[in-house]
Amino acid sequence: MRKLFISVGAALISLSSINAQVAKPDTTLQITGSADLYYKYDFAGDANTPSMLNAKVGMRQNSMEFGMLDLKIKKQLGDVTVNSELAFGQRETSDASAPPSYNIQNLNATYQANKKLSFTGGIMYRYQTYEKLTAADNFNYTISSSFTIINFLRSSGIKATYAFNDKAKIVAGLYNSNDSKNGTNRTVASPNYGLSDFCAQGFISEPFGLKQLDASAAVWIEGQKDNGTHLNLQLHYAATSKLKLGLDVSHYKCADTTSIPARSYDSYVGYAQYKVCKAFTLGARYDYLSVNEQDGSSNNFIKENYYATTITGALNLGSLTLKAEYKRDWTQSDNTNRATISYYEKDAITPSVNAAEIVLAAIYKF
Repeated sequence: MRKLFISVGAALISLSSINAQVAKPDTTLQITGSADLYYKYDFAGDANTPSMLNAKVGMRQNSMEFGMLDLKIKKQLGDVTVNSELAFGQRETSDASAPPSYNIQNLNATYQANKKLSFTGGIMYRYQTYEKLTAADNFNYTISSSFTIINFLRSSGIKATYAFNDKAKIVAGLYNSNDSKNGTNRTVASPNYGLSDFCAQGFISEPFGLKQLDASAAVWIEGQKDNGTHLNLQLHYAATSKLKLGLDVSHYKCADTTSIPARSYDSYVGYAQYKVCKAFTLGARYDYLSVNEQDGSSNNFIKENYYATTITGALNLGSLTLKAEYKRDWTQSDNTNRATISYYEKDAITPSVNAAEIVLAAIYKF
């Protein structure tokens, strides 16, 4: 009998321990991030003239500079996951004249209702883009001209994600509207408009049975007064085990026909990356941007075409990646307005039709 009591007691203690372990929430705190340094030389700049080319990399010329510190914090408590991402440095801002600062990239909580459906609320990007703002998450160190126009807009809002299966999902949400015409697109959101923007994005792998192809399409309808609609299509294709190809197409139609800063644009960005060996990858990017901009003197819409070619070499040394990059931008010779992107000669006064830069960067992931 004594042995029976001891056995039953041991069994109850074991069950209690198991139940306690099951009921205990997951309090694991995950901290990851990256930091980068860069050297940039603008062929039309000098030590005393800030470089206006590709301001998201930074404006300092011919010197070693700090790019951005990206800090990601993630914590899961049962069915709820809390995400926080802070950015410190030049790359986080879309304002070329702004000094290095900090900003909230993401601050949200996700509730996993079931295996297929989840809800997220807080600060987040409206839709996932081909290029990433964080240097460690982007193959090219510089940001393409098209994505500079898009400005990686983030906002506060709510969204729902539904996964049909492991190859297809859709994300739809409502967000606070940013008044891009009044220069507030750098801020998190303008609460004056409330949840007035609608954005949806669909993801699909191997559409129509096409192997190694991933595609996504997004629509972003601005709900604030006098603004328009963004459309985006992205294709990712692994041609071989070494060669990857990509295409990003964006279209924006602004409904405002009276405000001078109003613009509509079309952009086409093509990507190619070839893995030369395990540690080294060579990449190329071609950028075409067509903007309909209002002329400040005549108020007539003027079409401005911009082009850019980027060559990037990336040496992966584990947590450290070294990159060398050459980027050349140019525009048509009759583009005298150049309200979107301005190129200058060495005197920083005389307009030019092209610009070029080299960038050497070191990116550390932790």
